[in-house]
Amino acid sequence: MSWLLYGANGYTGELTAREAVRRGLRPVLAARNAAAVERLGAELGLEVRAFELSPAAIATALRGVALVLHCAGPFSATRSR
Repeated sequence: MSWLLYGANGYTGELTAREAVRRGLRPVLAARNAAAVERLGAELGLEVRAFELSPAAIATALRGVALVLHCAGPFSATRSR
């Protein structure tokens, strides 16, 4: 199963990504900040996806993803409407 960790370059997201790898899991790391998420992905050896929070960008980025773990904040700015 492919799963995506959104907000991977933030405090909670990075901790979650590192713990997932420690447990042998391979999430796709995702965020709006391409440079930051690419650095973390390279360090952890994980696929990354950077995208804005528009319906079209989200739909494209979530192709092939069965589950999303949302770790981005603040929630008021990243929740779907």
